[in-house]
Amino acid sequence: MLADFMAALGACMLLSSAFLGVLLAPCNRQDLFWSRTDTVVLFAVIFMGAILLDGVHWVLARWTKGRCAAICAHGIYVMLAFAIVQLIPQNILVRLGLPEDATYIVILGVGAVCATVSAVKRERRLVAVLWRSLRGLALLFPILFFHLLRFPSFVAHNDLAQVATLPAETANASVVIYIFDSISMAQCVDANDAWRADLPAMAELRSDAVCFDSAVSCGVGTAMSMPNLLFQRSPADYRSNSWEDSWFAVDPSSYTNGMFYIAKQRGYRTGMLGHYLPFGQMLASLLDGACDVPFTRYWAPDSLRHRFANQLVCLATYARGPFEGSALAGIPRLRYIPGRLAEEYFLQVTRQVETLVRDFLSTMPGRGHLLVSFMGIPHSPAIFLADGTADSMRATYDTQLRYTDKVLGTFLETMKATGSYDSSWIILTSDHGHHGFDLTPE
Repeated sequence: MLADFMAALGACMLLSSAFLGVLLAPCNRQDLFWSRTDTVVLFAVIFMGAILLDGVHWVLARWTKGRCAAICAHGIYVMLAFAIVQLIPQNILVRLGLPEDATYIVILGVGAVCATVSAVKRERRLVAVLWRSLRGLALLFPILFFHLLRFPSFVAHNDLAQVATLPAETANASVVIYIFDSISMAQCVDANDAWRADLPAMAELRSDAVCFDSAVSCGVGTAMSMPNLLFQRSPADYRSNSWEDSWFAVDPSSYTNGMFYIAKQRGYRTGMLGHYLPFGQMLASLLDGACDVPFTRYWAPDSLRHRFANQLVCLATYARGPFEGSALAGIPRLRYIPGRLAEEYFLQVTRQVETLVRDFLSTMPGRGHLLVSFMGIPHSPAIFLADGTADSMRATYDTQLRYTDKVLGTFLETMKATGSYDSSWIILTSDHGHHGFDLTPE
């Protein structure tokens, strides 16, 4: 019956409400690199879940003549307890001194007790009222679906390879800018303020370079520091570290001091490569090519099957609500599965970006081209050892710093092998310093 399906759809909306709440915040869409295709797949998953739930209810009603379905209906109390769990942020529990997992389990336990008591006493009137109320939640399905479709689609660009093959309008030396995430200058020197011997690639570059040792961080976090760096905006004037969809309405050419604007004025072919932010879409009018790698995922969204898998894991990962830490927390005892998948994906995209940079460098002419690459290392949470092995149990910021130096070394060796090292300007920088060491909100 339609009424039963509407109740099932309302139940699926209730169980998905935490992740939908996450998507309503623009800063989360930026981190998830969310597109309209993802929205369609997500609501397809919710709709299929409603069909499955309604189908199970119908089968149980037919096979057991309604007895088993009637007993399962009392599970509405567990679902309501789950909804309450989603509404209680971790920071409130921390402020009250309550243990997080224990509190959530107690709430779910109370729901289970209520469901058991209701089933034993065969209290059907209240259960029927609660299930009918779920039909109202089903109305949120089309409302939220079309609301999320209204948001700008994050278009992934993948045409960077064309830049190196197209001629430039200038014979000036090519420029390569390597941007790494959260390198702390203070942690690159030893106790005697000498450059560390275990960072040989940076040391070699420094020995033949002009060094700006007192450079100021472009912002407290990448969401503000990368745009400030690329557009050459003052962090004193632009201090917001939250993504806003209105950024896509900003004309990048209006920042006439930005590196890409100046490069285009000089006749350079320009390319941007990296993950975390949709650089290709942000800077489209100033780029001849870009390669954007989605950042917060569990599988690369390069097929419909992987998109479905991503949405299913996201629904489970964010099940405890749209609050700080949800990306790796998940429901109690499920947190380690999404966490491990996220680490494996971060390993994958780091390797992918490293390969893309090397491939581009191997064909980049020594004249007339500008390449800006961004890699999210050495950042926390750390998963890389110094040799590039992924080991989140033993990895630290320092091991990732040494791994970053190794990655930089492979880039420089590629440039030397192709002859572009001596004929190009090479700039090494970081978008911001290291949190908890030398970087404060001020």
